[in-house]
Order: sequence, then structure tokens, then C-alpha cells
Amino acid sequence: MKVGDLVTFSSYGEKLDSLYKWTSRARRLGYFVNGERIPMGPLVGMVISVKPEIRYHACDTKMQYDIRWIGDGPKGRNGHFGTPGFYRKDLKFISKAK
Repeated sequence: MKVGDLVTFSSYGEKLDSLYKWTSRARRLGYFVNGERIPMGPLVGMVISVKPEIRYHACDTKMQYDIRWIGDGPKGRNGHFGTPGFYRKDLKFISKAK
């Protein structure tokens, strides 16, 4: 995965409790305005940076992906709290950059 790729949540990312608000199920159910259900579109984002995660032990370094979401999206894998960025297993490709 590289900068410019379009991504969404993988099945692993959809199962994270902190990201429920942005899962495909929650977006399909939508929200209510004046008694009418308004569904939201799919969550799509673009990879804007790829960097190694800062850890104390260099032997288990994971890559961290910063995503710019189209519309409303989480800052990181902990929702709007905690560290920004996602791991590769949280994301899947929609389209690769050329």
C-alpha cells in the first residue's frame, strides 16, 4: 500500500469496537432527521503518508498509515481518541494509485 491509494475498512477494521460509528453497517442504517432515516454513503479514504510506528522494540515495528477520509471519518484506529493512523490489517484497497 502506498501514498495515493484509495482504501476502506477491511473485515478486521469493521470489527474494531472503537470504529463502529464508521462501519458499513452503521453507515447503511444512517441517522434520523425529522423522523426520516438518511443513509450515508460508503467510507472511502486516501493514504496520505506511510511511516513506521514508533515502538520501544525495533523487532516488532509495524507500518502506520495516515488516511484522509472523504467526508466524516476516524482519526485513527481508536476512533477520535488515542493515536492517529491505522495498521495495514485495518484497511483494504479500493483502487491503487498509478
